[in-house]
Amino acid sequence: MAVCASVAALAGTVAAVATAAGADSEAARRTEDRTTAAGPVSPVASPAVATPTAPAVTTRPGRAGDPTLGATVATEPGWTTARSQDLVPVTPGRFPTVLTLADRATVLLGRLDPARSGDDALAQEARRLVGAFADGVRGEGTGRIATVSDAASTLDGRDAFTSVRRVADGTLVRVTTVAATRGEPGLVLLAVAAPGRTQGADATAADRVVRSLSSTGATTPGRAAVPPASATRGARVTPPSASATDR
Repeated sequence: MAVCASVAALAGTVAAVATAAGADSEAARRTEDRTTAAGPVSPVASPAVATPTAPAVTTRPGRAGDPTLGATVATEPGWTTARSQDLVPVTPGRFPTVLTLADRATVLLGRLDPARSGDDALAQEARRLVGAFADGVRGEGTGRIATVSDAASTLDGRDAFTSVRRVADGTLVRVTTVAATRGEPGLVLLAVAAPGRTQGADATAADRVVRSLSSTGATTPGRAAVPPASATRGARVTPPSASATDR
């Protein structure tokens, strides 16, 4: 009788385990059905992060310019639009349009400070800025900054003035100021050509970019001549200093 009782108890235990296993299997099947219907579940839910989109700087093929400036310049072969450059220190956002030729030359286009006004304002501002930027290129060095050229001209049908300086290491720094007109702001074009065997060609290419300035976005170069950044050395000058926020 004891054996029979043990057998009966064992049979009951097996039956209970089987019943529980069946229930677990059925629950798992229902869970799998719901998961399949709802799609796969990621083990870790990652929040969606918006990727910022940089504003376009190219207005049409072969031209580059920021919409706030109302003018563009041509992108010469080998030149590319960029967000920054390393040839000359500038305040972030000072020049919305940046073109670079590898690490050898750069042309930047920005707005002329409307507060810089008065008689001979374009010449004064061009000389002030070229001195400040040349100082930035020179850094902590004490070498001289030499005048290459100072000349009035016209650019895009506007009055303009160009000042070019050479830093002690041979770097050419050029600033062209352009008068406001037809509701468009006054502009500043900063061009830098690093020293080296290609400097003459690089400065000439930068000159073409500067002269291509157009407030109509035309794909042809600008109508007026601006003196190129000549490699001829000039007299020594002492340019006025300016803080980074004034450049």
